[in-house]
Amino acid sequence: MTQKDLAEAIGITKNAITEWESGRSRPTGKNLEKLLIALETDSNTLFGYPLEKNHISFETFIAALKECNVKEESINKLTEEQKKSIAELIKNFTQ
Repeated sequence: MTQKDLAEAIGITKNAITEWESGRSRPTGKNLEKLLIALETDSNTLFGYPLEKNHISFETFIAALKECNVKEESINKLTEEQKKSIAELIKNFTQ
């Protein structure tokens, strides 16, 4: 997949992809989600975390969000139900 293809799949510019690849910036929020879907991967693989079956914690997931500049106040606003949904999503990705 070319940078242009990826940019089109995510709905951003090719320059944004170049910035991510060079480390000058990182994908945030919805763009991160779209990137994972477009690349058919998960955040552990993308960020180089060890992938052990059923071994990613909610805290690791939150740390990855923070690395992508998701605002902490947004994370703190998650309801318990949303946290449970995220935990289930994580579980499904690691099975």
